[in-house]
Amino acid sequence: MSLVDMQGKVAMMTGGARGIGRGIITTLTGAGASVAIAVMCPGHTQTPLVEEMQQQEFGSRVLGRMEQYVPLRRLGKSEDVAPIVVFLASDAAGFITGQLISVSGGLTMVG
Repeated sequence: MSLVDMQGKVAMMTGGARGIGRGIITTLTGAGASVAIAVMCPGHTQTPLVEEMQQQEFGSRVLGRMEQYVPLRRLGKSEDVAPIVVFLASDAAGFITGQLISVSGGLTMVG
């Protein structure tokens, strides 16, 4: 997911876009652009697809093991991720740029 306001004040990307986000940060700020860019990196998150996997024996085992590795011992929820997206898109985050923000329940600390 990417979020870019039309005035170029905020650009925010999630997940696999980490490398692209770094490239954008380097390119735009190196060219003297005044733009705030933050990359939000969500951890394993409860989605309808994950819920469907939990109904199957193998999927349930895999997801149970994943939860064991997350320091908070659970998968993320959209309610965990959404407030960070809203904050980064707000004026309150106007002085945050060039950051990779992990919303992973602590998984990036240990793995």
